[in-house]
Order: sequence, then structure tokens, then C-alpha cells
Amino acid sequence: MKLTPYKIVNFLRRILCFFIARFNKEYEYIFQSDQYYDETSVERGDLYVKHLVENVTIDRADKYDPFISNDLLNTKFISQNSQLTGLKTLRSVGKSALIETGDNILISANLGAGPICFKIFTSVGLGHFKKELTVELNLTYVQVLINFNVFKETGRNGDLVNFLITELSGFKCFIRGLYYMDPFINLFLAIITVLSKRLIRNLLENELYKYLDDMLPKFQFPVEGKYIESHHSESVNISREPDDENNKITGEMSRKSSNTKNNLESTRKINGCTAERGNFGSVAEKTADKERMVQLSLKKFSFSKNFLQSACNYFFRLISVHISFLRKPISNMRGRFLQSSFLAVILVFCACIHQSVCFLDDDDENIARGDKFIDDLLHDMLEENGHEYDPYRLEDSVIGFSKKITFVNVSGEAKLHNGYITGLKSLHRPDHCSVEDEDGKLLVKADLGAGVLDFHYDGTVKFMNFGPTITLHATLAYLEVHMEFTVDSKTGRDGELKKFVIDDMKGMKMSITGLGPMNWAANYIIGGATSLFKGFLKSFMQKKVREHISERLPRYQFPIEGGNIEITVPDITITSEEITTETDAPEEIVPEETEAPEEIVPDETEAPEEIIPDETEAPEEIVPDETEAPEEIVPDETEAPEETEAPKDEALEALQLFSYLI
Repeated sequence: MKLTPYKIVNFLRRILCFFIARFNKEYEYIFQSDQYYDETSVERGDLYVKHLVENVTIDRADKYDPFISNDLLNTKFISQNSQLTGLKTLRSVGKSALIETGDNILISANLGAGPICFKIFTSVGLGHFKKELTVELNLTYVQVLINFNVFKETGRNGDLVNFLITELSGFKCFIRGLYYMDPFINLFLAIITVLSKRLIRNLLENELYKYLDDMLPKFQFPVEGKYIESHHSESVNISREPDDENNKITGEMSRKSSNTKNNLESTRKINGCTAERGNFGSVAEKTADKERMVQLSLKKFSFSKNFLQSACNYFFRLISVHISFLRKPISNMRGRFLQSSFLAVILVFCACIHQSVCFLDDDDENIARGDKFIDDLLHDMLEENGHEYDPYRLEDSVIGFSKKITFVNVSGEAKLHNGYITGLKSLHRPDHCSVEDEDGKLLVKADLGAGVLDFHYDGTVKFMNFGPTITLHATLAYLEVHMEFTVDSKTGRDGELKKFVIDDMKGMKMSITGLGPMNWAANYIIGGATSLFKGFLKSFMQKKVREHISERLPRYQFPIEGGNIEITVPDITITSEEITTETDAPEEIVPEETEAPEEIVPDETEAPEEIIPDETEAPEEIVPDETEAPEEIVPDETEAPEETEAPKDEALEALQLFSYLI
């Protein structure tokens, strides 16, 4: 093939157009992923998208999960069909909007799904060679933003306006059918998917855009204003409230159809006019930091880590938006966007200061309880039972394969055993924690740090039952995690893990010994892999530790709050009920009566007369009195006969009433 100047220029032009299109896409990812509408449009959009998702995932689930497509690509080299599973997990995430534009309605929806599995059954043919392969694509979670128009009377004639993949995680690709070449190809694919994550997202986005653009006109959408049968027993009516202002704003956007999907001016106009009408609450809502998930809102403000850091991140993000928009938007929108955004900044900062003060006042008690709870837990784990956790035994791990190739069984095995971790005694609380009461359980939110941690494993690597014995050693300089779990507030048992995230992981090193001359090459490869695949190792370790904690948390005995208060309860009950309890009275009266006989002696007639009416208490009181008083009672009885006959019944009743009052 001969290269000509025309072909070279054409090739360079295509590359330039590709990069311009990608920069435009990146611009949309950063600034155009969130669109803001008034409250009425958001309410109608949420209701519409809710019934749309129910229609796809419940009413017509058998049709879309699994979703089978035949002959997606058919040439003389490749013919294939595909199967998609996991669409039942489709759900609405974030806010949606519905706006009427003439005879059409414009729907903006944020949808998420996962996990999703996409299998492609392929037959590859080259000459006389023909091989059947299975390509499997797995996604842990995917989130998309989709804007489309639908004819409001019939729910047909769908027209795709915009489609963006806003989040993509856990992408993995496998190929099966090449026998002994499968491990090498899958390893190569794993490296490619990690290094080219953004490129893969762009390719998926373009393919899904083309597919949805072809399929939307054939899809029957729910019709707003009519009764729609859902999976519930009752039918639901979606109300229709026209919005003339939104019709004027988005009229041009819907008429231009797919040509306006990259038109940024329409989106700026929607944002600017929405803010101009006074909906600053919608404009002010943003996600400032994806890692900390800081949600700033004028109505509800919450943050997970540091308020000052989150506010500064949000402020500098808005400043960067203003700087990038200083040229064209000011002239096109006559300063509306700039004024509304700066006003939104002021309102957001006022709300942040007000809500942060309320947050600190309301949660001081929970933070103090959380700090004490975690400190007691760490003391119980590390100080009293530290021998159980440092060193901590690890489970054995075995990976093997066996394949029969031309009457020969090819097998291999990699086994790790005698594993343990040292350094868990360095576990500490680097930040404040909190404890909240939730339906009879304690919701504990804790940040924990540890380091240095040493991992040790003995292992064997065998191929055809031959192979060396190796030793694997890894070091982690520092590890910080955030975890949330619930515990029964009365028993301290039945723990359930709600969230576990590795926030920070520093200084990870790994080495292997036992390979003889190949030690240096293996360690060189492992060192490069740990630096290159740090994110993958972090997610892998996070998954394994989460599973390990989830299995053992229900069996762990947590400290119970208020356990040391039980000692003071009996003393309080005795003093408050000492008059009414008959069992406690003898113990207090006995020491007083030992001294009483000397005082009772001059009262000759009162001593015997008090014993007569108190029939229930007399048996216990007579026993100590008879031991000390026989000599004193004898002379009293000589003088008493004449006096005991005088008072008769009246004296006895008076004394009985007096003793009762005392």
C-alpha cells in the first residue's frame, strides 16, 4: 500500500477529530453529568422512571433477563450471538426529571444496575480452522445518565438525546475455549482492562448508544396520565401538570433530536434559567468529593469525614467551573450562570456553617459513646485477648487445574498454608467514632488504623506433581479502614457488618523465596505488579477482609454499655422501700432492741403490752429479748398485775395505734 499525502492528512484529521470528541466527552463527564430541574419536574420524573423500571424488571422480566440477541455480527470470519443477564437489578439512582415539550415528553433518568454478566458465544473461522469460543464480560456495577424523548399520547417513537456512563466498576473479561492458552490470554486481558479502563468505558458507551438509538423507537413506554398496571394489586395514576416555562426552555432541545446531544448551550440554558427562577436548592446540590461521598444540600447537609476539607473541595471545584465558563457563557447567558452560581456558593456556605454547628451539637453524645465503645473493644481485644489476634492465623488457599490433552492429564497446583499476620496489636482509633440507637440495636461507625503489618505464607507450586516449596512474605506499612456494623444493645451479640471500606493503604511490599535463581526475576515482577495494580490489590484485600469479618462478627461478644451501673441499683431499692419491706425490718430493728431493754425497764407496763399486739413480729423479737431480759422481766411482773388490769382495752388500742404510727 502506497502512502500519499492525502491519506496521511486524512489519517491525522481523523485522529484530531477523535481527540476533540473525547475532550468533549470528558467535559460532559465533569460538568454535564448533573442537570437540575424544578421540583415538579423532578417529582414527575421520579414517578415515571419508577414505573418504567418496574415495567422492565418485574412485569416483563422474562423478556429482558436473560436478554438474548442473535447474529450481532456475522462475517466470513466471525459469527456470534450473545446473552445478557442481570437486568433485573436495574434501579433508579439519584434524581430524574420529566418535562413536556409540545407533543413529546423529555425524560432524564439516572439508572444503575449490577452485577451484570454478558456472554458472547463466538465461532472463529480462518481457512480450514474453526473454533468455538465463549467470551464473558462481568460488571459489578454500572450507572448511566440517559435523556430521551417519547410521544406523550402513545408512549412510542422514543428518540435518544444523550447517553453517558457515569460510573463503571468491577469490569472483568474472560475467554474460554482455547484450552491451555486460556490462562495466558485471560492474564493479558486482565492487564489490559486495568490499564485501559476509561477506553473500555468509552467503547461500551458508544456501542450502547448505537444499540439504544436503534431500539428506543420500538419500545413501548408507559403513558403518563393513564392507569398503568404494575406488580402491585392496585393501579397507579401518574399526574400531569404542564409547565409552560419548561416547554419554552427545552423546545429547541427536543426538536433538534439527536443532533443536540452534544449541544452544551441547551444544558447551560436549562441550568441558568432554573437557577434564575429561584430554585437555588437544586443548583446548590452537588457531590463535592466522590471518595468521602460528601453531599451538600440547603435542606439536608451531611458529611462523613471532615467538614472543612469537604467545604474547601466544593469551593475550589466551583471556582474552577467559573474560570472555565468565563468566556462564552457570560456573553450567551448575560451573566445569569455566573451570578446564580456565586449566589449558590454563598448560600451553600451559610448552610454548611449552620448545619455543621447543629451536627456537632446533636452528635456530641454519640461521638463520646462511640469513642468509649471502640476504646473498650480494642482494650478487650488487644490487651486482654491479644494472644488470640497477634499473630493471627490465616486460612489455607489452594488453586489448581487439570486438563486432558491428547491422552495426557496436565495438572497444576498452587497451595498456600501456614499463613499468619503479625502487627494487629498496633490497631488503634485514628479518628472519632459514633454509636447510635437503631431499633434495639447499636449502629457503630468506626475508623481504625494499623501498621506495620507482616504477612507470611508457606506454599508449594507444582506442575505435573513437580515443583518447589516457596515462602511468601508481604509487608504493609499502614492501613486505615472505615467500618459500620450493628450489635444487639442488650446482649452484645448478633453483630452484622453494614459497610467496610479501605480508605488508605501505604507501603505495600511483597517478596518470594524458594525459586532458586529465579527469585530475583519473580521479585522484580511482583514489585512492579504491586505498584501497577495497587487499586486491584486494594479492592481484592477489601473484599476478602469484608467476607472474613462478616462470617465472624455474629459470633463475637462485644462489650455492653452500662454494665458497671448494676452495682448501685440494690442500694437504691433498699433505701426507697425500707418502710414497706418486712424482710429488711428485722435486720434494722434487732441492733436497736439490744440497747432498748435498759430504756424500757422504767416503763413497767409498756414492755409486756407491746409484745402482745405485735403477733407477727413478736416471734423474732422475743428470742433475743429473752436471752438478755429474764432477770429484768421477773421483777417487773411482780409490780405489773395491778397496773395491767387498769387500762384494759382502751390502753391496748392506744398503744397499738401509737406503735403503728411510729
